[in-house]
Amino acid sequence: MEGTEGKKAVITVSVIKSFSFRVSKTLVLQNINLNITVGELKALILGKINSEGGWQPYRKINFNGLRVLQLPHGAKSNNIAAINENEPLLTDESIKLRDVKGLLDETESDLEFELSLYNQEDFEAFKKNPELKW
Repeated sequence: MEGTEGKKAVITVSVIKSFSFRVSKTLVLQNINLNITVGELKALILGKINSEGGWQPYRKINFNGLRVLQLPHGAKSNNIAAINENEPLLTDESIKLRDVKGLLDETESDLEFELSLYNQEDFEAFKKNPELKW
C-alpha cells in the first residue's frame, strides 16, 4: 500500500489459552512497523510470552493460529470463542502487515487493530463441541 512506509500501529493481541474455559490474556504492542512480516510479528508476540512475567501458564501452548479479530471501526464481541472465520487467518508468514487485506482502513488513519493468537486444533475441537466449562 502506498503511504504506509514507516507507519506504526498499535496491535492488541488476545492470546487464547482455552476456548472451553474462556481463558485469555491481552498483550498490547505499540509502535509496530507495518513493514514487518506476519512471521516477525508472531515471533515478537511469542518472545514476549516466553520472557515477560505473568505469561507462565501460556508458555506450554502451541500457538499456531493467528487471525484478525477486529478491524478499525468494526464491531467486537466480548466472547473469545466468537472468532469470525471470515476474517483473514494469517497463515502466510512472509506477507507484510501492510499488505494483509482489510487490515488498514481506506484513509489509513486508524492504525489500530486486534488479533487473536490461539491453538488451531483447540479451536477446531471447540467448533465441533462448543461446550463452555467452568
